[in-house]
Amino acid sequence: MRRWLVALALCWMALCSSGCTGGRDVLTIGSKTFAEQAVLAQLARQLLQSQGQMAVQVTECGDTYQCQQALDAGQIDLMVEYSGTAALLLGIDPQSADMAAELEAAYGGRGLTWRPALGFDNNYQVAMASGPAHRLGVTTIAELSQLAGGIRLACPKSYLRRPRDGLAALLERHGLRLRGEVRTLDDPAERIDAVLAGRVDAALVYGTDGALRNGGVELLDDSLDFFPRYQAAWLVRQDALQRFGGLAESLQRLEGQLDTELMQELNYAVQIEGWKPAEVARRFLVQRGWLVAAGSGPTSRLELVLAVAKGDELGQQQMRATRALRQVFPDRPVKIRPAAEPAELVGKAAAKLALVGSERFFSLHQGSFHRSTALEAVAVVGSRTVHLLRAGPLGAAPAGDGLAGRVGVALPDSGAGRIGLALLRATGGSAALVAPAGQLIAELEQGALDGALLVAELGSPMLTQALERQRVHLVSLPDRARTAAPYLRPSRVPAHTYAGQAAPVETVTSQVVLAGPSRRPLRAMLRPGPGAALLMEAAPLPIEEVRLLAEATGVPEWPDPVLPVAWTSTGVDAGRSSSSAVLNTLLNVLVLAFLAWLVTLVVRRDP
Repeated sequence: MRRWLVALALCWMALCSSGCTGGRDVLTIGSKTFAEQAVLAQLARQLLQSQGQMAVQVTECGDTYQCQQALDAGQIDLMVEYSGTAALLLGIDPQSADMAAELEAAYGGRGLTWRPALGFDNNYQVAMASGPAHRLGVTTIAELSQLAGGIRLACPKSYLRRPRDGLAALLERHGLRLRGEVRTLDDPAERIDAVLAGRVDAALVYGTDGALRNGGVELLDDSLDFFPRYQAAWLVRQDALQRFGGLAESLQRLEGQLDTELMQELNYAVQIEGWKPAEVARRFLVQRGWLVAAGSGPTSRLELVLAVAKGDELGQQQMRATRALRQVFPDRPVKIRPAAEPAELVGKAAAKLALVGSERFFSLHQGSFHRSTALEAVAVVGSRTVHLLRAGPLGAAPAGDGLAGRVGVALPDSGAGRIGLALLRATGGSAALVAPAGQLIAELEQGALDGALLVAELGSPMLTQALERQRVHLVSLPDRARTAAPYLRPSRVPAHTYAGQAAPVETVTSQVVLAGPSRRPLRAMLRPGPGAALLMEAAPLPIEEVRLLAEATGVPEWPDPVLPVAWTSTGVDAGRSSSSAVLNTLLNVLVLAFLAWLVTLVVRRDP
């Protein structure tokens, strides 16, 4: 018996040394510790495994230095590397016109193969909020030196110690000075948030960061060619190409197939929406027809659906809401679902929450505004400001007031359109043109309109660029327009927000909120009686989830009290969940059913 145990132990050790630890029978893909690398590694793993010719595993190998050491030691068989990073690591001129050939030669001497590029550059970029960038006329990294007292900068922690293209070298080459400590943030979305919130002046980002898809920032030109190109490519051990038949052919299918826009989309799904890299990779491969939809593979988790209005452009506010939802519900990826009426999706439980402007809580009937209670505001995500633009350069006076003449508004299915029409109605006017925002600006610049009402976050790139061209200018709303609707709040565009805007501009804003099912209609349904069994409405959020969402948005403000608000509609029993109310109702139904049964028995016995 003892001999059998010894033999089994020896067999187990042999199997582990050859297979369990990533030996000769298992292809091991290395991944650096950020989303893009994980997605690329999963693309290769699933594509290779679908061929059925080899066992494949993915392992995190650390930063650039650690991953390349693991590759040299045979602990991993392949990884994705970036040309600029590889060149600097090997001492090759990163600006060389024939860098790919030099990398092939250098790695070839180490038993490694540098494969053709995947099709995108993940370049370092310096990002600045669009408003300040246009207002200050900063278009290049070097022009950041104009900021008085130096710059406040955010970057990943790993960027601090890079020797040739890192922070110290960047500051020296472009003649920049820091103001205060560098804010080290590894999450790309947090760096973008810091820029947009004004906590820093600029941030280091990657060209394929998913957070860049929502706009709001300007990528400054590297006028001194400090950063090299960072073309992504597979770096593979030559012995792995020999050991695993079909490896080169499978990797070739991905080469040249991933451009920057596509890589941003894949990164967005992981970084912002919360999908796992394996899920994102599988979805891409299925869409390309390289992988069948059925069969084994990562299964989709339950999505958390966020409804948004089809006509609304919410940009960074949508990203902020998505990240808040991920923080409160970390195990559920967020799915954005456009709808003509987001409240309908939430009411039918087809969406957990809606992201809407406060104007969507009101309807106009016979000259009066009526508030809907189908939704209740849960947490503030931000606000949008009404911009009244007039034709002509700064100083061109409107005839009468800013809303006189031919004025255009956004499409009526959008929140901006609803606000614009309400403002015109309050002043006795009507829309001369209803069109998308870009068309309104174009018509205004060409003189076909006298004015346009646009609703957007302060510093909106589109508005910033339009005002910079100096063919339109920003004016204050008339006094009577500022009380046009109960959901509008008096506001002011600070001086110098836009190019040439020397004085403050009087206007109004509308809150943008996360909204959930209302407690009012639910409570109305939860009355004792058989009708309670037909309850079909979505349940409101427990008050604890409301509190967590309010904190997660990062906006230290309560919803406007003119809205139906979760905090006030819960009353004294705010801590009670809807599930307990439903349970009580069901108990009441059972009691009534029992009484009805007793009555039936009595009737049957009565001669």
